[in-house]
Amino acid sequence: MAFDEMHESRSRVEVSGWDMAEEFFVEKGFLSVGGDGVQRIMLQTGLRLGSFVFLRCIDGVSAFRSVPVTYQVVSISENWARAGREFSLRPVRPRQGQTAEFSGYIFSEAMPN
Repeated sequence: MAFDEMHESRSRVEVSGWDMAEEFFVEKGFLSVGGDGVQRIMLQTGLRLGSFVFLRCIDGVSAFRSVPVTYQVVSISENWARAGREFSLRPVRPRQGQTAEFSGYIFSEAMPN
């Protein structure tokens, strides 16, 4: 067994987004984080490289409090397995300027004129 496989953690997640046919999908799976820090998921749904998906943790109690997190597909396994295709993901963080602009917009809309 490889070192990375011995130190892998898995979380049950719900994945949503737009597939290759630009159809909205929702699929459940396991997000695996290897010892190398790479986050991977196996999906039946076809995705393009660079696609954005939204993952929400559905493990145990956290399912009621989980907020979706945006991820981007950074690589796609060449091999199809019975369980689907493996996608490597990277979390997407909003740019600082965009966050400030959005917060300012929300605040200004909430203020009475």
